[in-house]
Amino acid sequence: MNILVCISNVPDTTSKIEFNDDSSKFKTEGIQFIINPYDEFGLTKAIKLRDENGGKVTVIHIGKSSSDPTLRKTLAIGADEVIRIDSEALDSFSVAKELAKVISEQEFDLIITGRESIDYNSGAVPGMLAAILNLPFVNACTGFILNGDSATIEREIEGGKEMKYENTYVVFDVTKGPKVIIETLDTYGDEGWECCSMLSIAGTNIVAFLKRKIGADEPTVDEESEKISKLWSSD
Repeated sequence: MNILVCISNVPDTTSKIEFNDDSSKFKTEGIQFIINPYDEFGLTKAIKLRDENGGKVTVIHIGKSSSDPTLRKTLAIGADEVIRIDSEALDSFSVAKELAKVISEQEFDLIITGRESIDYNSGAVPGMLAAILNLPFVNACTGFILNGDSATIEREIEGGKEMKYENTYVVFDVTKGPKVIIETLDTYGDEGWECCSMLSIAGTNIVAFLKRKIGADEPTVDEESEKISKLWSSD
């Protein structure tokens, strides 16, 4: 499994921050820089996934050579490879474009970013990066479990839990006939899988894409109010 982790170089929260005369930039002299904590969480998860499933963890970062000590720390933690894009991180969109340009030239099975950087807290880069690369995106992810060809993903939402699905696919040889396809899908159906769509490949294979519900929504406020009303009604 080839995993990419995006890393930001941020000031240590214990450092005293001072700004220049026109308050447009903070002074970097004497500031201790660290791996963005949210990115470090992602790096730790990537290393765990690699150790369990094999593969490689690559770290990518936009910045000048002054960030090299931080990148060396990612290698010490367990990353296999580091890519540093020698450029200034000017804003969220420029960062996403620079990352996308390099990422599009390579192949990765999973891209992990922190929820946000603790210096600017915009949280915009992950979504922009996914949009530019035209990749599926899960924001505020709090859990990721790999199950062979499918994954169970959890994320934070306001007011409860989101309905979650895991996905997989099955490849059929068309020469086996429709009976095999139907029987196989019925077997998956007994385990809770639902066929979402099917795709023919070169007229020789059919790929069935399946999903299975792995969670349920928390009751909404209106649903809870209705239950309470029924309990206290005279009926």
